Amino acid sequence: MPGIYIHVPFCEKKCGYCDFYSIEKTSHVDAFLDALCEEIRLTAETISPIENFSTLFLGGGTPSLLTPAQVERIFTVLYRHFSFTTDAEITMECNPGTVDEEKLRGYKSLGVNRLSFGVQSFHADELAFLGRIHNADQARQSVSKAQTAGFDNINIDLMFALPMHTRERWEYTLREALALQTQHISAYSLIYEEGTPLFSQLIHKQVHPLEEEIDAELSLFTSDFLSAYGFVQYEVSNYAKPIGNTSNQTSTLANDLYVSKHNLNYWRRGEYVSFGPSAHSYWNGERRWNYSNLSTYIESVQKGQFPTAGREQITAEQALTEYISLGLRSEGISRLQFRELFNFDFVLRFQSALKSYVNEGLLSISNDRVYCTAKGYLWCDEMTLEFLRDN
Repeated sequence: MPGIYIHVPFCEKKCGYCDFYSIEKTSHVDAFLDALCEEIRLTAETISPIENFSTLFLGGGTPSLLTPAQVERIFTVLYRHFSFTTDAEITMECNPGTVDEEKLRGYKSLGVNRLSFGVQSFHADELAFLGRIHNADQARQSVSKAQTAGFDNINIDLMFALPMHTRERWEYTLREALALQTQHISAYSLIYEEGTPLFSQLIHKQVHPLEEEIDAELSLFTSDFLSAYGFVQYEVSNYAKPIGNTSNQTSTLANDLYVSKHNLNYWRRGEYVSFGPSAHSYWNGERRWNYSNLSTYIESVQKGQFPTAGREQITAEQALTEYISLGLRSEGISRLQFRELFNFDFVLRFQSALKSYVNEGLLSISNDRVYCTAKGYLWCDEMTLEFLRDN
């Protein structure tokens, strides 16, 4: 089922590595909410029939800068125009230090049932390097307050391959994360995104990235380490605990793990509608995106216009590329579904390359599915390119 994403573009301080659209001024929150609610109303008129949405994700930026009353205003308009399944996953991204127990209880009373904390590290120097405004104790306290408020589906984001990283440093962060007993951990390798302050530092040789070999070693270590503590790697950077007594050796479905169902929908090339500046949508085979400027976004909506900066119809070639790429980085490629979508058999077409990758320990083939091993996740992009070259 489809999902809805809402982009909240406000931050107390923009991190040097972040390439998502955000601004540090919060004086325009009310004008943003006015425009957001109007965009939701305008969009609802174009979607017929209105479907049951199964996920709602508030990202940013820092959505937890909004008060429960402001979130309630958004939800009131959403629920007036869109319907959701009774078990819909409703996620809010939070920054440690921006929430207290009262605010968290307010979010929960509105139906938010999953939180994602941008922790990144438990080392003071690493947090300073990344430009984070919280410290390790605030991260611990924020998660604890969320658990006290009744949240039992919590993710924490972590980041490795920082210039100063060693395995010992990264293992300390992982152990501190495990101590918080969250249901989900996202562990991302630091990327120097073009256009960010961190990228500028890289160009001017003010920072020196970690060697690729060490980056790869840390990634494999992460997989082995978290697996030993009951987490299942279901995507390149994402690890989830089993729900209930399900064995982590056989947990592959969303109903078995505390996965991010919203992100899983992305990786499955499911449809989603998004609102807010810079937000991207995928609906009826078309991808569209909003202006990445708050003033332009607000002005467009105030004129009764969609704040659309661009759109494109997904071609057959793009669909093939996305299916292989997203499949390899997550659940794998279903042979049956692939044949239904693209009219040829994935295993038969690429049997030579597949045999080589299986022998190298990068891919596994089980029943109907071709999927990456932990080692294979490191090479999923390269394998995608190889399959496309052979097509």
